[in-house]
Amino acid sequence: SSKMAVGGAVYTLAQCHWHWGSEHTVGGVQMPLAAHCVHTKDAEAGRYGVLGLFYELGNADAFLSLIGDSLPKQAARRLAEGVVTSSFVGPVNFDLMYGDVNTSEYWTYSGSFTTPPCTEAVDWYPLMKARTLTKLQLDKMQEAMGWSAANGNYRPPQPLHNRDVQGCLASEWYPYQASVWATQVGQGPAAEACRIGEMQSPIDVPVCSQVDARPVLELTQWSNVNTTLTNNGHTVQLTIHGGMPQMYSSGSMYTLVQCHYHWGSEHTIGGVQAPMVVHCVHTK
Repeated sequence: SSKMAVGGAVYTLAQCHWHWGSEHTVGGVQMPLAAHCVHTKDAEAGRYGVLGLFYELGNADAFLSLIGDSLPKQAARRLAEGVVTSSFVGPVNFDLMYGDVNTSEYWTYSGSFTTPPCTEAVDWYPLMKARTLTKLQLDKMQEAMGWSAANGNYRPPQPLHNRDVQGCLASEWYPYQASVWATQVGQGPAAEACRIGEMQSPIDVPVCSQVDARPVLELTQWSNVNTTLTNNGHTVQLTIHGGMPQMYSSGSMYTLVQCHYHWGSEHTIGGVQAPMVVHCVHTK
């Protein structure tokens, strides 16, 4: 029997199937096709391990070439209407499924099956490097799977809640994911607040039908300030050197430290985002 072993856990291969439109996305990007190879977990009944493979357009995939002309089709897209079985019986070399993909580079997290009953008993192992397939191979898979009216047979990504996705020593800051900021881009335990904090910013501020008469924000000594202009990989920033540019509000005094920019405002006003915003950070 075909096996998958990782970190001391051993799984036995049960079946592989495909999704037109990858169900997992990478940084918000969906691949045109994905394979899920479902395994039962040895010595732990009711637990499973799924190896995930992404596909992107490029050279022909050797494994799909073996089965591409034998794909079974259904006249209607109804899961309850039975199974159509191809005359294809193999044998096939399942090593061709992953080919030259580095099997030491993968994400892992605890999740579920992606079709009903959505059982939460799955150890997921999506491989990071994608396989390639031709447009003709993709067309054949899409025609066989159907669901063209739905633009594919995939379930979109689900909320992470408090789960960790392992596999990266460091990750990109954007697009934003709370679990990534909590574990892979922050500095120390305080980064956990990105995920579980209850006073996080930004927020969506309300549109005022009537503006409250608030104390004036007083900005002093802002007219002649020595700064350095840097790009720290996160944003463009002006850092203050010398002087005492300050902000006063309702008896509180703050001293300016730096101003930085965000392409796409982080706060929204009644759900509307502005194209850019500047944040001027002060110590109190």
